[in-house]
Amino acid sequence: MFVIIIFLIAVIFITVGWAANKLLDDDKPLTLEDKKKRLKTIEDKIMDLQRKKEEMKRKERQILLISRLCIALTLILANYLYMKHYKIAFDIRRSLNDMLRFNSLILLAYSFIAFVSYGTPAKFVDSLKSLITSLLQKFSIDTYSYFDKLLSERAVLLTEIDIEEKQHKHESNRNKQILSGSL
Repeated sequence: MFVIIIFLIAVIFITVGWAANKLLDDDKPLTLEDKKKRLKTIEDKIMDLQRKKEEMKRKERQILLISRLCIALTLILANYLYMKHYKIAFDIRRSLNDMLRFNSLILLAYSFIAFVSYGTPAKFVDSLKSLITSLLQKFSIDTYSYFDKLLSERAVLLTEIDIEEKQHKHESNRNKQILSGSL
């Protein structure tokens, strides 16, 4: 029993010491070389996330194209069903007036819904596009938030590296002046 207690205490001290050492390492300020390495890894991750964002944009364009095709096919199907229901023969001269009347009703209904809900049909279409975009981004919200976080960290690192390099350059110039003055 005594050996087990000593063993448990030793394990606790080792793990606490390891965790404390890890925390102290994290609190240490990064050197210029560490910052440059971190900047390199951040830029690699940013490039990877940029590719993912471009892929999501491509998928968004594909979904918008497919949705437009579905709407167009639905309109064609509605026209076909209208012609079948009213037994309108497909003759340009005779059926054109009936088809234009039917399509005018469809356009009127669409415009009425768009005007009542958003003011103009263009705003209605833009809101539908933004809805699709936001839905696609919800599935990959981690990519966008992580991308923004990396961009801000990259900007901070670039500033810190620039400041440190200028300070180092200034110190080396001052040391050169001191050495040349003492000779």
